Amino acid sequence: MALIKPIYPIPLVNKLKALLSFQLTKEAPPPTPIVYVDEHICKLSNNSMKARNMGLIPLLLIVLFTACLNANNILKSWSARERATIDSIELYKKSMERIILVVQK
Repeated sequence: MALIKPIYPIPLVNKLKALLSFQLTKEAPPPTPIVYVDEHICKLSNNSMKARNMGLIPLLLIVLFTACLNANNILKSWSARERATIDSIELYKKSMERIILVVQK
């Protein structure tokens, strides 16, 4: 079983003439992609827009917000680590100066 489908669906724009020529009865509802059919208008439903608006855009915003929070946290910890390293180097320099002064006397 292949993971990638070898057959892709035909876009509804390419099926417009066939969908407009489809004869509907009063009792039967229109087929799934058709929302409304008139003599001049055929409204089609596009489910990818619903999926994008209801799922993908909020998911993108959540990922973006999480990435910003993590980046801010990393920058704060990086600067704190730099400050701690500089302080430890200064402390080491002061202790080495004391040792050198004691040895020289």
